[in-house]
Amino acid sequence: MKRQHGGDARRRPAHGLCLAAALLFAPPAFPQAPDLDSLARYVPADVGLFVEVRGAEDLLTALTEPQIWTTLAELAGQPSGPQDTQEWRRQIQQTVRMEPEQAIRVLFARGVAFIGEGPGRSQDALVLCRPAAETSPNELLARWQAKRLAEPEKPEAYLLVSIGVVVLDDVLIFGDATRRDGMFQRVREFAAQRARRSLADDADFRALLARVPPRATGIVFSRAARTTDAVSPPTTQPRTPTSQPAADAASPPSASAAPPVSVPALALRSADAVLLALHREGPLLHFTAVGRGVPAPQAAARESGSLIRRLPARTLLAWEGQIDYRGLLSELERLPERDVLRGALHLPTQMESLRRLAGALGQRTCLAIGPVRAASSGPATPPLPAAALLVSAEDRGEVELEFGLLVDATVALLNVLTLGRGLPPLPPIREERVDDATALLLDLSAAAQRFDAGIGELHLCWLVDQDALIVATHLDWLREIVAARRRSAADLAPLLQLSRNAAAPGAENLIAIQSGPIADLVERWLEHLGRVRPEVLQESWWRGRQPRGDVRLGIQATPQAEQRRLRVDAVVAGLPAAGLVQPGDYIIGCNRRRFTTTQPSVEMRDGLRQRPNARWVDLIIERNETPLIVRVPVPFFDPVALRRVVAIGKLAQRVVYCDDLSATDGPRGFLTIELRTSPRPLFDFEPVPASQPAVLPARLTDRAGDD
Repeated sequence: MKRQHGGDARRRPAHGLCLAAALLFAPPAFPQAPDLDSLARYVPADVGLFVEVRGAEDLLTALTEPQIWTTLAELAGQPSGPQDTQEWRRQIQQTVRMEPEQAIRVLFARGVAFIGEGPGRSQDALVLCRPAAETSPNELLARWQAKRLAEPEKPEAYLLVSIGVVVLDDVLIFGDATRRDGMFQRVREFAAQRARRSLADDADFRALLARVPPRATGIVFSRAARTTDAVSPPTTQPRTPTSQPAADAASPPSASAAPPVSVPALALRSADAVLLALHREGPLLHFTAVGRGVPAPQAAARESGSLIRRLPARTLLAWEGQIDYRGLLSELERLPERDVLRGALHLPTQMESLRRLAGALGQRTCLAIGPVRAASSGPATPPLPAAALLVSAEDRGEVELEFGLLVDATVALLNVLTLGRGLPPLPPIREERVDDATALLLDLSAAAQRFDAGIGELHLCWLVDQDALIVATHLDWLREIVAARRRSAADLAPLLQLSRNAAAPGAENLIAIQSGPIADLVERWLEHLGRVRPEVLQESWWRGRQPRGDVRLGIQATPQAEQRRLRVDAVVAGLPAAGLVQPGDYIIGCNRRRFTTTQPSVEMRDGLRQRPNARWVDLIIERNETPLIVRVPVPFFDPVALRRVVAIGKLAQRVVYCDDLSATDGPRGFLTIELRTSPRPLFDFEPVPASQPAVLPARLTDRAGDD
């Protein structure tokens, strides 16, 4: 067996930094086709992820913040913890003998690029950079005392500690030189070819580049995983334990679990290749995203009007789109008879009431989340997030009647169930005045407290206001929404005006995120929990409280007891191991320890449950007779995720996205990010009286032209 090659994410210090820069902030200047200076000419045409950046030293430096660094490195497929950033900084200093900030200024002066297998799959990746004109690559190599590698038939290559460096013209290429079949060796072999075909020559890349506005200031190109890397989720019965590790023995999704087609998805979700082009306008970053694939279908009759624009200005997160409720109900009725959801729908009187309600509703739908202060909370407790669902109403009277009957029937059923368990019934529904209208409210606070949810206050309150049914989790949030809709409080329209395209006729799937205020609120909650419940901030507290339950990597494998290994038969698309583990691989260890018994499935299952870091697991894979360490990210929610939200909100103040359903040559969407230019909060979290409009930043009326 050959010696172990590569595989440790900590040995690739520059990758996370480059990717972080590339995915959010990239202000170079690209013409409509790749220019002669583009680093796309130095990489093979079949790479799955390519990001190029020029002249972004200020933004790149800001992204060295540990939580930002690790967040975007994880998106690339290199999961890590904040403590790893110190190790990366040390290795950067040891390798190129510069602080990261200085390395950005010197090495990335005339452009930098990141290439890998694809988003979430780029554990073996490369960094290309063109240093400052006054600093030649040979001077840098001499300063670093780089060791020249053999193989004169290939381009010059050097070794810096464990990092390989290739010199092509005035470009430096960094990567893992220890992998004999890795990306670094691929690029060396590619560069040695006389008639080489680069990404700049790739038809997909050029076609997508031609569909974005000219003079883009940055590009991100990604391609879907190759079909041999993963298989679709099986719809048959689960395999027996002898053909699947115990860690993945959970039943796969059945055909009935597929999402109904009446629920909208982002237009670019189905694209097998995507390109993002950036135009920078002061603190605004405008991305145009185009994809290769079938254009998003136009709704048969798209409703006019907007629900999202008239939401309160303090809305933290909002989405607006169209849902065909009649079609959705028909699809749910076609679920298997034993399906739990279908069983709930076929309770007495439920189905007929749902049909009448669906017939009275329109399709335009909006989800809004905003801050409220629970009446039962103390003054030191930060506001809670409240949610509301808004649906256009075609027949106001019918919607009021049928939704009320539906709630009444549901409450009656729940009371029967709770009384059978010796629990008190739900309180009666009561009326509440909201401006000059009457809302109905079911107080669920006591029921929520019985489950120790820590919510404090929870309502189901609703009314039909003008042309929309509004259902909210908190009465105060319902009041704020009604006030904004009636123009007696500031609304969300100025935020949507940040986007150049949110008001276009074909705009759909509007998403508005106030990431700065979200970060401010999360930061207040972290400080509060640190005082009153510090155990909640520990990873160990969250280990057994994950929303998704046990870990499922998506690996289908056959145990080989005598060899003490698992042979990978297939990898399920969309699950963590897809694109990282391949059919034909052998799993010979977990958590960097080889299997030692004749029950590798049991060791695999136990290793997943006892993994040292909850956010990833390190598998020892044998591929082509070469052992590799493959780090598989594991979905895990804990305060680390919240701290990353805070870090992102310190950089990005507000975000707007929309699909363009008018595009006929493939999926297209528009994303605008407003950078945060001041640490001051965008708005106060305390509720503002309806008679006192919220103070918000002035609208951006004078804008610079395109770069």
